[in-house]
Amino acid sequence: MPSKQSSAKSPPPPPIGTLIDNNTLELAEVLGVGGYGVVYRAVDTHDPLARNYAVKCLITSQIHSGSRQRQLHIREIALHKLASAHPNVVTLHRVVEEHNYIYLIMDYASDGDLFSQILHSCRYLGQDRLIKHVFLQLLDAVEYCHSLGIYHRDLKPENVLCYDGGLQIAITDFGLATTERFSEEFRTGSVYHMSPECQGGDFAPGGSYSPLFNDIWSLAIIMLNLATGRNPWKSAASTDPTFQAYLQDPHNFLPTVLPISPEVNTILVRMLEVDWRRRITLAEVRAAIQGVENFYAEGVIFEGSMARCAWEVDVDLESDSDSSIHEEAVDQSEALRSHWSKESDAEMEYSKPAPVWNEEYSSCNATWAIGSSIRSPSSTMLEQLKIYEAPRTPPSTYSPLSPAPSGSLPSVPPTPEARYPILFLLLSPYATLRFQDLSFVEFLPHALFR
Repeated sequence: MPSKQSSAKSPPPPPIGTLIDNNTLELAEVLGVGGYGVVYRAVDTHDPLARNYAVKCLITSQIHSGSRQRQLHIREIALHKLASAHPNVVTLHRVVEEHNYIYLIMDYASDGDLFSQILHSCRYLGQDRLIKHVFLQLLDAVEYCHSLGIYHRDLKPENVLCYDGGLQIAITDFGLATTERFSEEFRTGSVYHMSPECQGGDFAPGGSYSPLFNDIWSLAIIMLNLATGRNPWKSAASTDPTFQAYLQDPHNFLPTVLPISPEVNTILVRMLEVDWRRRITLAEVRAAIQGVENFYAEGVIFEGSMARCAWEVDVDLESDSDSSIHEEAVDQSEALRSHWSKESDAEMEYSKPAPVWNEEYSSCNATWAIGSSIRSPSSTMLEQLKIYEAPRTPPSTYSPLSPAPSGSLPSVPPTPEARYPILFLLLSPYATLRFQDLSFVEFLPHALFR
């Protein structure tokens, strides 16, 4: 089969100890392994302080050189570089191509990812002001990307990195990002944070969806992750019983299964509007979040890494539920074991209806474990390192989205092709990057790599 042939001709990931970028960086340990390649912690061999970087290694198949895979790599690099002007987007310092590998050299997050902070450190549980502080940073980053016409499509806690003990965050991984205002590429990203229309079928009757409003749906799920350490459902699909229950009573369902305040529920109902054309805009989300005083319902109970409703106190959520781990398949060799904690099988639970509900809701199963293609870091990785060593200066102004006029379709910002002609040329099939000299993005009219 072609896939097996591709796999056979793809080189193995570089081993620990490999020197790259003219021997200035040494790959020190594996942070994560996924279908895209491998993320390493690398040490600057010329720096007396041994500064750390995160290095994402994209493995290029020889038989796919110059193919769509190549174009996807170029797109990821270009969009990440453009977005990384913002302080809440992980800085992409430079890109190096050596042999069959493309290395993206980025800031290293000493405090791991948001998934780890939520689940293992319980950093935000019960902390209303801190939840607001972190979520507004996340809104800043996504709003900035959207103002450039860049839509992430894979927003989830694993793709939000943490600094300063979890006080500061930055989004990363633009591997699925797009500049298309309407997309026909369905099921992109994590199923746990994916909007129903992104999954296609009855929720996308027009055969396409808006990546912009898909991001807003994902942000709503992340807000629930931050506040409760849980997900509301396994998948926003008609086959998911808990999501079916939500569809029957969207305005009242969430507070019955998650201990959220009425004001937060009001925001979430608008962010989780099934018809994306009626979904709240980021500008409206920001205004609403700034006014939130309490994320939690009265009587909330904090237990472990989760916030529970009062009725859950004497209920074993795991005893009658599917508690298996739903992870993407990852081919991980013995030589490249991830140093991200194997406690990633610790569970981020899904909500369960109260036992007093009527029978039509009683089939909603309780708990699934969250899956991650990049594993969350163990405590041994949480070193006290200084990370913002390079200047990270965002533009002084940018144009966030404005709420759509009543009765009209939501506005979508211009594409980068209109704002940044160089990016349009870069993403065309006739242009390639010169990775070794990436002050912003350079393109050549002919194929540089053969």
